Amino acid sequence: MKKLKICTVCGNGLGSSLVIEINVQRVIDENNLNADVEHKNLNSYTQENDYDIVICGSDLADQITVVYGHKLTLTNLIDFDEVNEKILSVLQNIKEK
Repeated sequence: MKKLKICTVCGNGLGSSLVIEINVQRVIDENNLNADVEHKNLNSYTQENDYDIVICGSDLADQITVVYGHKLTLTNLIDFDEVNEKILSVLQNIKEK
């Protein structure tokens, strides 16, 4: 499988998206995934990108459009288990295609 590109997005790109990025990096490390993760603020995120997975909180879900990848919406931004479950679910869907 190719190296996945994952982006976490929040309003300012400092707090929430960084916390999500840390949890995503933990998922990557614990599952030996071939992936890179970065965080952005809402204004610097554009739908014309090559991210495989875009992750945001439910407060921004309506403002983020994902054209080519998968959008994951989190209800609890600091819940590692939610991040882990949703990323692994998307990866399973990608493998099945």
